[in-house]
Amino acid sequence: MTTYPDPRPIDPSKAPFRLYAAWGCPFCHRVLAGLHLTGLADRMRITWMKDIKRDDGWEIADGQDPVFGASLIKQIYAAAAPGENHRPAVPILVSERSRELVSTESPAMLRFVSTGFAGQYSTRIDLCPDDLRQEINALSSWLHEHINRAVYTVGFSLEQSDYERKTYRLFEDLDAMEQRLSDSDFLFGDRLTESDLFLFATLRRFDVVYSPLFRCSLKRVADYPALSGYLSRVAEQPGMSDSFNLEHTKRHYFKSLIHTNAGTLDPNPSGIVPI
Repeated sequence: MTTYPDPRPIDPSKAPFRLYAAWGCPFCHRVLAGLHLTGLADRMRITWMKDIKRDDGWEIADGQDPVFGASLIKQIYAAAAPGENHRPAVPILVSERSRELVSTESPAMLRFVSTGFAGQYSTRIDLCPDDLRQEINALSSWLHEHINRAVYTVGFSLEQSDYERKTYRLFEDLDAMEQRLSDSDFLFGDRLTESDLFLFATLRRFDVVYSPLFRCSLKRVADYPALSGYLSRVAEQPGMSDSFNLEHTKRHYFKSLIHTNAGTLDPNPSGIVPI
């Protein structure tokens, strides 16, 4: 039987921390949603990225980062993790005290938040109850590969047959989520967990971004009764509205370059943002 270990633990002794995040990024959204749901948002310092990402990658929204004095996220990587080979993505977590890169893994950051910064604070909601921990690890890992990243593999397809194969696979997995949620409020019954934040971040962007821009267009989330109801239920949880900004998100996707291992893509050369 496959086991899914906990995300890599974050050392609370390296506090205070600074989170580098972007409104448009679904992997950042997991962490931001966790902060707002648990009531810990005021305990995390955040440096925001500009919405539009061009050739130099993510830029600091305020022009200069308060820890390193940098203007680009790649400069922060170079300063906080010299000599290491990282793709300069967000989110990242940095220790302000030691000026070192603490984590680049959003599942680890979310688990750190879910557990009250590794037990330092009480949380308003338990997003990772002990009795579900292994199941949450397994489902979140599945969602990360089959839903969260799958929309990108569809969008980055360069051949018709490859695109169609990946699209049908994505929607088979969305069908499975529709079935799972047909008689359940959340992915684990009546309990909201970390796994819901993995699924929610992609569903929230699906009809407004991934369907038109990445051609994930076989169906809309709006065409799934259970997923639509689920999307509304999660969105209505206390604090969730503070973790997402639709206009910032649309502006990011429809005006940004996408940096991949194979190079840079411009999915929308006109830069027009749909109304």
